[in-house]
Amino acid sequence: MKDKHSFFDEEQKVFYAKSPARLDVMGGIADYSGSLVLQMPLALHTEVYIAKRTDSVIRIYSKGKEFLFDISHLPKAGGSFLEQRVWEKQEAPKWSLYVLGCLFVLLDEKKLPIKGLDIWITSEIPIGAGISSSAALEVATMRALYQIYDLPIEREPLAALAQKAENFVVGAPCGIMDQLAVHLGQKDALLPIICQPYSLQKPIPIPENLQFFNFNTEVKHSVSGNTYSKVRTAAFMGMSIILQHLGVSQEHIKNHQSKTHSSLPYNAYLANISTVEFEQKYAHLLPKTMAGRVFKQQFGATIDALSTVEEKENYSIYACTKHPIYENERVHQFSQTIQIQPIDFQKLGELMFASHQGYVDCGLSCKEADFVVQQVRETADLYGARITGGGSGGTVCILGRTKATIVEVKASFDQHF
Repeated sequence: MKDKHSFFDEEQKVFYAKSPARLDVMGGIADYSGSLVLQMPLALHTEVYIAKRTDSVIRIYSKGKEFLFDISHLPKAGGSFLEQRVWEKQEAPKWSLYVLGCLFVLLDEKKLPIKGLDIWITSEIPIGAGISSSAALEVATMRALYQIYDLPIEREPLAALAQKAENFVVGAPCGIMDQLAVHLGQKDALLPIICQPYSLQKPIPIPENLQFFNFNTEVKHSVSGNTYSKVRTAAFMGMSIILQHLGVSQEHIKNHQSKTHSSLPYNAYLANISTVEFEQKYAHLLPKTMAGRVFKQQFGATIDALSTVEEKENYSIYACTKHPIYENERVHQFSQTIQIQPIDFQKLGELMFASHQGYVDCGLSCKEADFVVQQVRETADLYGARITGGGSGGTVCILGRTKATIVEVKASFDQHF
């Protein structure tokens, strides 16, 4: 493997930025439905070093892998890189798209000139653990690119550009929760975000007698995977059924895929429907499952530009629509409870267990995560647990007081698996 110091020339001025992993305490997949989410940074980081080159090559290096991207035939200024999908013409490997995506999004948005770059990446965040290794890489890359182009570091707009890179270049239909959390999260505090599309609230200090632990199941998870995409699509299918029940036409829904939804009921966010409204007005409208072909015939399309309804797939519409509605209420209750002394640990724990069950109902858990959650239920001084982020493996968030009890859970987990 190459050494960072030999990767750059002595004459090059190297710009540096880093970004942490994040722990999804509450909210998770409800972010794309407009829910409140609670996030916290972890003490694991991704670091990005960038320097200008004198030729027309973008050279990216990470953990023994190197990719060279020739920019000599690309437009000299931003405005069409995403539209032309320039990364496809040189068959860029997927791992490099997180970096190239940030570059091309920034060049397009800021109308900047393109230049040759040397980019060195190092990270201590495990890939596929559900603690936002991709968002950390994107935000760290964005921060370094802002420096090399002499741009003032932005708050929410920088995170939105990083999300755009993951959505439209990498091809993962994630919400903005991860990018905001790793960019703006504060140590020893929960960052509340209302994802409509993003509104930050005042950080909530984590009480000294309470700790959140991240338990890595070692089961690889990916938000670009089919299961996550299916659950997201099913939720927007449910939203489409509700909107059409309220009189919104299929054509109106289709025409709003790339627009703001302020003219639609609930602003087209499931999280804006209360649990009482859902049970009284809409639950009976939603099929437990529905084939994509049948949905297209009866309801046309969804409002989500990142969701693709596949005709041959079956979608769990009821469970995937219900989850973000109930999750939003749970997160609000969690936020209120954690700020009241004395802390009701049992209530916080039950809200986390209910959140995990929502993932289970959507098909986004796994036997390893379920085992950890059950162990937490049976262990003294541990109060709650839930699978995090996009689910289907990755990390379980555990609420407790001391790390010693986590050791017991880990021993049981290792013995069982």
